[in-house]
Amino acid sequence: MFKHSVFIALLGLLLLAGAGYFVWPLVRPAPAVVQPANPAALDPPVATLIRNKVMLAQARPRAASAHGELGLAYEANLLWDEAVASYRTAVRLAPDDPGWRLHLALATRQAGDFDAALRLLRALAADVPFSAAVQQRLGMALAEQGALDEAAAAFRQVITLAPELPHGYVGLGDVLLQQDDATQARVLLERAVALAPDYRMAHYLLGQAYQRLGYPDVAEQALARGVNATPWFLPDPLTERVQGYAVNLTARLDEAGAYLNADRPEEAARVLEQVRDAHPDNVAVRNNLAIAYLRQGRLDEAHHLLRSTLALDTTRFSTYLNLVAWAERAQQFEQALTYADGAVAQAPSLAQPHFARGQVLARLGRLEEALTSLQKAIEYDAAKPEPYTLSGDLLLRMKRYDEAFQAYQQAVERGPNLFPAQIGLARAAATLGRRAEAEAALAAARRLAPDHPLVAQTARQLQTLR
Repeated sequence: MFKHSVFIALLGLLLLAGAGYFVWPLVRPAPAVVQPANPAALDPPVATLIRNKVMLAQARPRAASAHGELGLAYEANLLWDEAVASYRTAVRLAPDDPGWRLHLALATRQAGDFDAALRLLRALAADVPFSAAVQQRLGMALAEQGALDEAAAAFRQVITLAPELPHGYVGLGDVLLQQDDATQARVLLERAVALAPDYRMAHYLLGQAYQRLGYPDVAEQALARGVNATPWFLPDPLTERVQGYAVNLTARLDEAGAYLNADRPEEAARVLEQVRDAHPDNVAVRNNLAIAYLRQGRLDEAHHLLRSTLALDTTRFSTYLNLVAWAERAQQFEQALTYADGAVAQAPSLAQPHFARGQVLARLGRLEEALTSLQKAIEYDAAKPEPYTLSGDLLLRMKRYDEAFQAYQQAVERGPNLFPAQIGLARAAATLGRRAEAEAALAAARRLAPDHPLVAQTARQLQTLR
């Protein structure tokens, strides 16, 4: 008994002497699950999604994927601070996972901390040099901060990794334009346009390159094709998951709007149908879905949707305007006029309803009334070229050539890249015998639409003046 006690005492002394103290292993507390800052302000579908993701993370608090998935849900619905906090936890638990690191950087930038986002992207690109998506985001962040040489290197890496896609060429072309190398930028941007003819950003930047190189004719065409340009992003492995979690109304409408701007109405309709199911009485959602249907030629579906939308709320002028668009496509012009009158009644001080009414009256051959509506549109928004252009067209038909010439001049001043304005000015000037002005306007119109039949017709008209 005594020997046994001595043995235990000696063992205790050895443990104390060898390790200072003997401490049982401590279990660190599980990381906290990020809760929404203002849950009462969330749309019901968003609140349900977030609540489910929070519960899953609470059930597996030591799993990086659980916190990361919650971050994806926050990101998809534009809750950037919560996304940053969730991704930080995911990265802390799985520091080698590039997906969580990339989305931490993206959310950090969206939350407003550009310097921190750039640091995160630099570190990630160093560890994952063969991800084209990471290199593109790094290049954009560097260019945004003015580090153009480093940005160029990142975009060259994108081209190396994805030579069949336009993203790297557009990014590098943009940087070279900022470095005043329009010649090389042009080569890259022409390649981007060849790879993706519908990429508006590529056309817009190419137009800038042409301008700097002294090619105003083709520059105007490229810039016109680049209207409403937005960048395309290379997808990463988590992109589809983010899109799948986008149930926030604003986020989904932005997504659908991007599809409509890119002339992809089928995809816009797919998104908007899902949003409509979640928000069946939302007039903005229903109107945007009707626009997507109209662009696809789905006239019956658009009409049914718009009529039911009007039944929900008779005060929205946008619904009436979309019904005007439907009626014109359906060749029901008297009905179109009824809807245009409804739009004017709901928004009498806005230009758009008056312009729509003028268009319909012009189709019906009621030219004087159309001119009156167009003058109203000009009165409420004198910056838009379209009402002046249509006024010129009507005045030309009425053989009021001096007035038509003046209307077209006003249109060209406001929209020099608007083909109908330039060709109208050329026709009016030619009719009046004003050769120099007609030739200048015709040259501008030819640059914008060289194969349009009115170009050849007006050119023949000019020949008679020689």
